[in-house]
Amino acid sequence: MLNALDFGVPQKRERVIIVGFTDKTNYERFSFDFVKQPFNLADILEKDEDVDPSLFASDTILEKRKNSTKDKEVFYPSVWHENKSGNISVLPYACALRTGASYNYQLINGYRRPSSRELLRFQGFPDKFRIKQPPMLDMEETLRQINYSDDWIELL
Repeated sequence: MLNALDFGVPQKRERVIIVGFTDKTNYERFSFDFVKQPFNLADILEKDEDVDPSLFASDTILEKRKNSTKDKEVFYPSVWHENKSGNISVLPYACALRTGASYNYQLINGYRRPSSRELLRFQGFPDKFRIKQPPMLDMEETLRQINYSDDWIELL
């Protein structure tokens, strides 16, 4: 099992990788050993003043999140993830991004949704990549484009 967190990307994205060999020499030389790369969530977050105001949560959501985390250790920077049962986890990384799902449940520092640039950074895209179709579409469409990046992401 490999996890993007181990490769310097601030997103928990676990994947099973299966490798097969037809040659015993290649099998004996192969190793999944690697040096884990650290990540820093602060490095990928944009300044709040540079983020579209529509990404900030409503007062109702802010109050709900505040009440749900009153007995939890809250730290910054963080991504607050709400699971299907309504439990809020305060994490130093983003959870796997799913079209039509996780975007609405993850809040940066508990008060705003991630920007499209941050969504790209969560998946390891450097800033020289962008979504091909400006102007920006709604966030569900943006997430779909990022998740199927071969078709929608281009190098500037």
